[in-house]
Amino acid sequence: MRPTRPVRELHDVPLAALDGLGRPNVGSYRGIVAHLDVARAAPSSLYRIAHHKRWVYLAIATPDVWIGLAVVDLGYVVNTFAFAWDRQGPRMLFDDSALCPPAVGRVRDADHGERFARFRDHKRDVRIARPPRSERWGVEAHYPGLDLVANLEPATKAPSLTAIVPIDGAIASTTEKHALLRVSGEARLGGRRIDLDDACGGYDYTCGLLARLTQWRWAFLLGHAKGGERVGLNLVEGFVGEPECAAWLGDELVGLGEGRFEYDRGRPLSPWTVKTTDAAVDLAFEAGGMHAEEQDFKLVASSFIQPVGAFTGAMRIGEKSLEIERVLGVTEDQRTLW
Repeated sequence: MRPTRPVRELHDVPLAALDGLGRPNVGSYRGIVAHLDVARAAPSSLYRIAHHKRWVYLAIATPDVWIGLAVVDLGYVVNTFAFAWDRQGPRMLFDDSALCPPAVGRVRDADHGERFARFRDHKRDVRIARPPRSERWGVEAHYPGLDLVANLEPATKAPSLTAIVPIDGAIASTTEKHALLRVSGEARLGGRRIDLDDACGGYDYTCGLLARLTQWRWAFLLGHAKGGERVGLNLVEGFVGEPECAAWLGDELVGLGEGRFEYDRGRPLSPWTVKTTDAAVDLAFEAGGMHAEEQDFKLVASSFIQPVGAFTGAMRIGEKSLEIERVLGVTEDQRTLW
């Protein structure tokens, strides 16, 4: 790999996502912003209804199984999905999604770092929460065919990443992510029990006043490098770009250049290449399964794929070189008109 440029600097978090004049505190930060939502920056109530979006995504990786689930709150509709993949198959163990009226669920954040997501219909009951002044997430999720009860909390001294980024044609996106969380709990898939104690977990909590057309590519990786080091990776191309690109290496959180993705859109399960503009990351991704959703309601539409599989390659960050060999994760290509 080519020599890398210096590691991108991350700053200490501000007290809030908005300053005293209601403007976004733009930057890429180490740690948790106590109150992340920027809804009050909307110029009107109608604008807020049209542009205010919030979601939380949780990922849990055992040595062989990846579980992903999300609650997405668009204001006028709420969505949830969950899936599980076993590389020993390799096969999808479970895959489910639902799109419902807003009374069915919501995603919120509040003071002191509280985060909350809820979805409940006649088939699904999902609750994801982090209490105030805590870094511990609790999840209890019941889908047709999946029951999950787990806690996720930091396993190292590495902090969360927070990015507050202005959005062309809108106001701002705020996102908080972590990729090295210790997991305890269990999942039940039909008659199979999966012990999650000592699994690796991560999350993406995002909210913002976003553009009507929003699109990105994304990669998220959880596990251990070949040398045994704990490693997590979050990369995005498009949308907010470089400010949310970072790696968790043991006790360190380091900023990276923006992600660059190549794959065959007509064959999303074919190999992907995932790199960064600073040459710190050079990975191949081999998909073994995929969660996908296609919605077209004319005024509102989305095209969303999230292949799940394993990454192999190298990461060179500062003076550290890591070999990545079949570490579990996901890629994503999303285009949404909302």
